[in-house]
Amino acid sequence: MSSIILNILLVMAVIGPMAYFFLGNRKDKARKNDFKSLAGNHGINPDKVGLFQGGAIGLDKRNGKLVFIDNDTVRSLDITNIAECSVSKSYVKEVVHNQDTNVLKSVVLRILTRDKKEVNVPVYDMNRFPHPGSDLLEAIDWENIINSSVIK
Repeated sequence: MSSIILNILLVMAVIGPMAYFFLGNRKDKARKNDFKSLAGNHGINPDKVGLFQGGAIGLDKRNGKLVFIDNDTVRSLDITNIAECSVSKSYVKEVVHNQDTNVLKSVVLRILTRDKKEVNVPVYDMNRFPHPGSDLLEAIDWENIINSSVIK
């Protein structure tokens, strides 16, 4: 009897995480499809899409457009008008277990255009989402994607 219980626990330990990742992937697919649909309404068909907790970003290489959501508004930029992209992070000090700790407060993709205007793509805001998840890593990936797409 104990071997049956042990086998059931072992199977659950393997299948549980797989089910979690499978169901999470379906949710992300739905969000990506919703974003692609919104972008399509503006004549943009992103080949590559990235998701943040509060938004999404996409790159349409065929039409040379970067598209993103800013305050629930779909915005786009011509890739040829982008000079460079960088990730901006801000931290706030908090006391955790009687120690001062820097906690990530916000992450923004800062895009500098060729005419010296700055466009900010919000990635993470502590006031809206208590945990940053992988938003900072996603922003760093998109910094590299955008900078490699820019014509120097």
